[in-house]
Formats: sequence, C-alpha cells, structure tokens
Amino acid sequence: MLAGVAVGVFATPEDAVKACIKVEAVTVPVKENTEKYEKLFEEYVAVHDALMPIYRAR
Repeated sequence: MLAGVAVGVFATPEDAVKACIKVEAVTVPVKENTEKYEKLFEEYVAVHDALMPIYRAR
C-alpha cells in the first residue's frame, strides 16, 4: 500500500487503507484470560528471539 502511495496510485496512506482493507470482525481479548495471554506472549518472544539470528543471516 505504501508503494501505491509512493507512485501515486493512492493519494494518502488512509486512502490506501480504505481501498484495500475490509474489516470483517473485531477480536476483543477476554479479561479473564490475561494470565494466559501473558504466558503465551512470553513464549512468542522466546521463539522470536531464538529465530532472530536466522532472520539476520539472510
């Protein structure tokens, strides 16, 4: 979308979003699951950090 803005396909990033994105649903976190979300996020960060050297090598 930003490339489209850069070359004039869209006048602004907002116009690009309006043309390209359709929100079909909104997911709202369940407050009671906060502890689970925090644990899963810690696991995500660990995996992300473990893979970062592989990403940087490319």
